[in-house]
Amino acid sequence: MHLIDLYRAMTIVTVGKGKNTAFWLDSWLNKKPLACQYSHLFFSHVVNKNVTVLDCRSDLGWQIRTRPLTSQRTEHELLQLLNQLDGFQIDLEDARELRFRRTKEFTVKTIHFMLTFGGVLCPVAQDIWSSLAPKKCKIFTWQAAKGRLKTRDILAKKNIIENALCP
Repeated sequence: MHLIDLYRAMTIVTVGKGKNTAFWLDSWLNKKPLACQYSHLFFSHVVNKNVTVLDCRSDLGWQIRTRPLTSQRTEHELLQLLNQLDGFQIDLEDARELRFRRTKEFTVKTIHFMLTFGGVLCPVAQDIWSSLAPKKCKIFTWQAAKGRLKTRDILAKKNIIENALCP
């Protein structure tokens, strides 16, 4: 997963002008990306997947650029999307907020919570950091658990050396 995908998964956008909101990929309509809500239309027919909300809006209404529709399902999804967008107003600046926290501020603490939410935390972290071992041993063990030591197998995976076998 790229960092921008992680950022989009962690945030919900309140659309203003739509200049900083990805039409298909950000969570701005029904708190879910349109790419997920209308997946058949998005994956098979959408021409520009990185278009902003502002780019899709004109004086004439919503302009959704697609390849010629080849199935009734994609036609139905496009009609549903246009109905959902009908009456949506664009006027202020876009605003992002974190999805799983009450605070709307982006701080190191809230981002750390987001990244470790739902069991992403290292399973041995509690054992390592609560042990009575000296701090330098805890740090070494933590680096080993995370795969950050410069062992031959890791150096070979990074193509720094050719052979991972121990001499």
